[in-house]
Amino acid sequence: MLVIGGGITGVSLLHHLGKQGIDAVLVERNHLASGASGRNAGFLLAGVADCYAEAVRIFGRSRARDIWHMTMENHVEEIEAVKQRLSSLETERYTPLSVTISTRLPPSF
Repeated sequence: MLVIGGGITGVSLLHHLGKQGIDAVLVERNHLASGASGRNAGFLLAGVADCYAEAVRIFGRSRARDIWHMTMENHVEEIEAVKQRLSSLETERYTPLSVTISTRLPPSF
């Protein structure tokens, strides 16, 4: 499988394909998270971007509730994935929150 784009969606898809045992490769034009994924605030929001009342108006109460529950389940999965990743980095020599995938060092080094 070919995954095009190294933003949060592409990287997440690659991760989940790998968990399912599906061989995949990711291609990115620049570097990982160089587009919108690298410039967002990183919020894990519940439901849709609009308030819950607006989601009910647009999707109906049942569908809005389903969306809300799905995003809450995703929060639990994402938090667990981060915990697992952080625990696997304990023996590595860099701060997990400042990892950059690059062959060049920043000018401050």
